[in-house]
Amino acid sequence: MVGRNLVKQKHIERGITLLEILVVLTLIAILSAMVYPSFGNAMQTLRLRGEARQLVSACREARWEAIAKRRPFRLTLDPEKNQISIVDFSDRMRREIDLPAGIRIFQAQKNSDNGVAEATEFYFFPNGTTESGSITLRNQSGKNVRVVIESLTGNARIEE
Repeated sequence: MVGRNLVKQKHIERGITLLEILVVLTLIAILSAMVYPSFGNAMQTLRLRGEARQLVSACREARWEAIAKRRPFRLTLDPEKNQISIVDFSDRMRREIDLPAGIRIFQAQKNSDNGVAEATEFYFFPNGTTESGSITLRNQSGKNVRVVIESLTGNARIEE
């Protein structure tokens, strides 16, 4: 019985060797190197979705302002400055959204009787309707998120 206790005690006091620590650190480094790129892409995608939600919010704000003020409001897009603005009926800036670096306005299109055309602005009318179309945002890795604006309801929604 005394011999067994000595063997257990020696095993407990042994500790961790330097080789075992190095193996664990190497495994952690390898796993980190594999996970980091996908984590970076996930963060870029989250930022892109967040900016798309902000664009939907700006569309809703322009629509509600048009209804409340009983005057048309515009959502203007400036791809060169990478900016989205809400402009009231007297051409005063109501709100300006600067898109962050790495996210840009890729494409904006309006639907009309003649088909689809490039757009730099969308009008929101006092009766709650708007010009239909879509605005596509793109991040550095080439992922797109499209915000679709419906004419009859004036609603905007995100499509991926």
